[in-house]
Amino acid sequence: MIKKLLISILFIPLIGNSQSLLKGRIIDSVSDAGIAGVTIHNISQHFYKKTETGGYFSILANKDDTLSFSNIGYLRDTLQVTEDMFQNGLFLSLTISPDILDPVEVSMNNYRDSLQRLHQSLLLETKNQKSIVEKSGNREGFGLLLYPFSHYSKEQKLERKNRKKRIHDTEQEYISSRFYPAYVHRVTGLTGDKLQQFMLKYRPSYNFIVNATSEDLLVYINQSFIKFKKDAKG
Repeated sequence: MIKKLLISILFIPLIGNSQSLLKGRIIDSVSDAGIAGVTIHNISQHFYKKTETGGYFSILANKDDTLSFSNIGYLRDTLQVTEDMFQNGLFLSLTISPDILDPVEVSMNNYRDSLQRLHQSLLLETKNQKSIVEKSGNREGFGLLLYPFSHYSKEQKLERKNRKKRIHDTEQEYISSRFYPAYVHRVTGLTGDKLQQFMLKYRPSYNFIVNATSEDLLVYINQSFIKFKKDAKG
């Protein structure tokens, strides 16, 4: 009996040592935002972890362990751990429960609309500033040339630089609000590094995305995915 007990005690650390640290991130399938506080249950090993700020997590697991992911307001998801997850990380998007899906969609549409309005106002402001300088520069009289001179001051240059950055930032935010990992993953099935490679290589331009319908974007992603697979084989 004592020998059996000693063998059992010695066997416990061996099981623990066989486990590996699995790292990853959980995001919202609509907004692409990381979800903190998601409960990760390693059903095979009978222990729990929670995602941290940004949806990041790390958990001990073995190949073929079953993990369950749950959070209030989202549908539960379950998957089996594979060997490549330890190398590439685990990227997972949780789908919002149907009873709160509509308000979220409306919120995302409002967010995109606000980005477009901000972008248009910044472009209009830049256009008006340029127009005033050009008209003032063509007139005679020292007093009328004061504005063009101030146009080249350090303060004005900094203001134009900041405005240009804000225009660029709103464009990138709008692109990300429609072309985001969770959506591309659903369309292509790509995960990990391959998903990131695809996202970087085929990130659409603002001019395309702002005029594209949902169908246009879906066609674009599918056509790009065909090219991506051909490049991978070549």
